[in-house]
Amino acid sequence: MNNKRTEVTARLEEGKQLKVVDATKEVKPFFYFIGTGVKRRGAQVEAIDFIQVLTEMTKPELFVIGTIKDKIGNNDNIGEVHISTSMFDSAELQKWKKGIAALKAKKLVCSTKSSHFMINPNALIPNKYEEALEKWNKVCP
Repeated sequence: MNNKRTEVTARLEEGKQLKVVDATKEVKPFFYFIGTGVKRRGAQVEAIDFIQVLTEMTKPELFVIGTIKDKIGNNDNIGEVHISTSMFDSAELQKWKKGIAALKAKKLVCSTKSSHFMINPNALIPNKYEEALEKWNKVCP
């Protein structure tokens, strides 16, 4: 037996399959779905067609998503950003408030702490997906 390989012998019932997964690769969802449709830590995560969600977004929702996306830098591994509302004029602030409320209700965006926001990691997949998903599940019930 080679150090880099493991031999496995398995007996499977008829109709069952054995799946080999490369544990060195991070498992990420399909790019156009939000959620996997499975339960995680007791909460149901519904799979949603992300392209459909985008086409149905209002202008305030798109403003919020665009603002958060633009703040995410190359070194931001989980997609959490600081956004001070003082950067908005009065019209933008109203748009922000309306959009953030709607996106929170849809579970697409959440506030991780004061003035810090995060897009659902199943919607906008960050560099460290598993770490981001863990944080999302912890602070965004």
